[in-house]
Amino acid sequence: MRKMNHWVASGIIGLSLLAQAGCASSKPSRYYLLSALSLAESAKEDQGVAVGIGPIEFPKYLDRPQIVTRGSQNRLHLGEFDRWAEPLEQNFARVLAENLAALLSTDDVVQYPWKRSTQTDYQIIVTVNRFDAAIGGDTVLHARWSVCDGDGRTIVPPRASRLAEPAGSPDYEAIVQAGSRALEQLSRQIAGALQEIKPTPKPEEDN
Repeated sequence: MRKMNHWVASGIIGLSLLAQAGCASSKPSRYYLLSALSLAESAKEDQGVAVGIGPIEFPKYLDRPQIVTRGSQNRLHLGEFDRWAEPLEQNFARVLAENLAALLSTDDVVQYPWKRSTQTDYQIIVTVNRFDAAIGGDTVLHARWSVCDGDGRTIVPPRASRLAEPAGSPDYEAIVQAGSRALEQLSRQIAGALQEIKPTPKPEEDN
């Protein structure tokens, strides 16, 4: 019995040491964020336009901390040690807001949901259908978006943006950088549509 206990104790100690060795040798996780375009874009005087960003809808397959890449059209890979530093949907919305603030030269940009008392000139509604990449290939962003006025009326009907940016390198940092450039393209398309809208003259107030 003592011999049996000795072997059991030795086995437990051995498994414990193996577990500790496994923990010691595991790779550290790396965390990434999308980045906004250069602040040099916002050098113009504040135009005073008020913009609301959202709601923004993301596909469920991207609702995870791991960065998603494609092995094929139907097969996805999750980056076990390469992760988003914040939920991708939130990161996407924040960077889109920063980009539009710069491109439209305005400090008055809010993200959905905002207070009922908040007044906006434009509301940007976005549905993201795809935002991923092939390792060493393109980062792809497919989205549909529309613009409403402050009263909820559609003034830019839904448009489809199918964007691709080459990563140029088979590492996750390059993939994320390409994703930032794709989001910049989308931001420029939305900003261009807003700049083409002719403002409605406001009635003059009686003195």
